Amino acid sequence: KTHVREVAASSAVIAPRGTASYAESPTDTRSNCVAVRQGDSMVRITVVTAGFVALLGCSAIESEDLLTSGMYADVVVSADGEGTSDVRATLRAGGALSTTFVELTGDDVLTATLMEETVVMNEISLGNLNSFVAEFQSDEPAIDYVIALERSLDDGAPNTVIQLPAAFDIDVPTVTEFARSTEDLTITWTPADSGDNMRVTVDGDCFLLRIDELSGDPGTWTLEGGSLEDTGEESTNCEADITIERRKTGTLDTNYGEGGSATGVQERTVSLQSTP
Repeated sequence: KTHVREVAASSAVIAPRGTASYAESPTDTRSNCVAVRQGDSMVRITVVTAGFVALLGCSAIESEDLLTSGMYADVVVSADGEGTSDVRATLRAGGALSTTFVELTGDDVLTATLMEETVVMNEISLGNLNSFVAEFQSDEPAIDYVIALERSLDDGAPNTVIQLPAAFDIDVPTVTEFARSTEDLTITWTPADSGDNMRVTVDGDCFLLRIDELSGDPGTWTLEGGSLEDTGEESTNCEADITIERRKTGTLDTNYGEGGSATGVQERTVSLQSTP
């Protein structure tokens, strides 16, 4: 077996079976580069935008060669108001800036439990970027989702607990398009004042990605005219997807020795035409 060698030295790394040391079989960690958005509770695959997304050399390591104490975990439970919820987890070797993703091998599994239903999370991969997903036919807030890393190598991480925050709806905008260089755009939602923090993402093909973090839950957000930066020399029209997220911090199992995040997210999206 060939294992990724680009992992910070740590007692949490177990020498690969049948090899003398990591250093003997170097792996090109640039071979499966993907665009990864940083600064989120989940590592997301996205388009490359200046200043916010970096093209990273991603690599992978088999979980059998790594103790739970050497893992960093990002776990998110999300709902979009359609009656279902998604659980997504990403494990990495090392800390928050690591680009070495964990592939579950041996008897290692991630499970997600909601009330009496437990499911094994499915692994999905893009190159070396591995993540794990599950879906439930419920989006009720304030109910525990328990996400567990189960393994015989060590005690695993059996008790990451996340709840969805309260649901909300975006109020129907009074416009269907806006001139991004000159016009302010205000989006409102109800109910507000949940006590949770909010995030607003504005995404489109003709301007650079914008993300605003809102402290508290004011129920309103304004995009000032001229604050979006066009992607090219010539300004064009495109659809602007505006996503509002209500975010509630959960409890990450402390056995993930490198830390991580656990977050419940209610998200709603409205799309408007954006003109220069």
